[in-house]
Amino acid sequence: MSQQGQTPTIEQMLALAKDESLLSQAGFSALAAAVQNHQITVNMNQNMGVPATSYTAKRVLFLVMMVDDSGSIRAADNEQPVREAHNLILDELEKSKEGGEILVFTRYLNGTILNAFVPIEQAERLNASNYNADGGTPLYDTQAEILAMAVAKAMEFSAEIVKVQVIMIALTDGKDEGSRNYTRPEQIKPIMSDVLSSEDPAFIALGWGINNGDTDFKEIFTKMGYNPSWVMTTGATGSEIRRGARVASRSAVLASKTAANFSTAAKAGLGGFLP
Repeated sequence: MSQQGQTPTIEQMLALAKDESLLSQAGFSALAAAVQNHQITVNMNQNMGVPATSYTAKRVLFLVMMVDDSGSIRAADNEQPVREAHNLILDELEKSKEGGEILVFTRYLNGTILNAFVPIEQAERLNASNYNADGGTPLYDTQAEILAMAVAKAMEFSAEIVKVQVIMIALTDGKDEGSRNYTRPEQIKPIMSDVLSSEDPAFIALGWGINNGDTDFKEIFTKMGYNPSWVMTTGATGSEIRRGARVASRSAVLASKTAANFSTAAKAGLGGFLP
């Protein structure tokens, strides 16, 4: 356990994840590139949010969202639907919150961290001032870095004897363009396979692609290690993106209710919620 009020570092918690067998040697090695850059690691450590040592409940749910802010979102006139999708998921989870706390982490694909593991009622919603889609699509690099943060935060809370459950949602409208450390989806798979097979802490990963006409999102997310039953592709109109958000929010709400619900939802996938 950490000293009172101190947040352990990413490096310490990833080492603990390996020691506690959350990460296999393959998964631990696969994460190495995500934390080898000193400035990236410093940024991670500065955005770990609420420390576990100040937390008093026995259960916590982390909602970890990766939101595409590439220029193609703007080109398709989908900035506002994406804002609404993120916000709907947060609003529905906040309304349904029962025992314990929900902490939110929101990071854009191009590096901006909007919410750094903050209580959901304090989490910033996307708006025209804080979300502007004008970047690239470093999908694999960002996915690995977010996984590193999610694993580290989960281990920090688990070390304080808190029941940890993590829902990760990745939203993108394109294939990877611009990743430097992870150039193939298969490089993510050892990490994702480790976290999705863990029972305590437990993880769900939802991969959501907005159809761009030439990207097989099911294939990409599955190659990254996502369970195919937790991958969806929606149309690119505002109404279709909002419909996808309702699917994501309903599945997240169900999983959030109890520890047993989380396990049931993880096994069921999105099938019961898809239109």
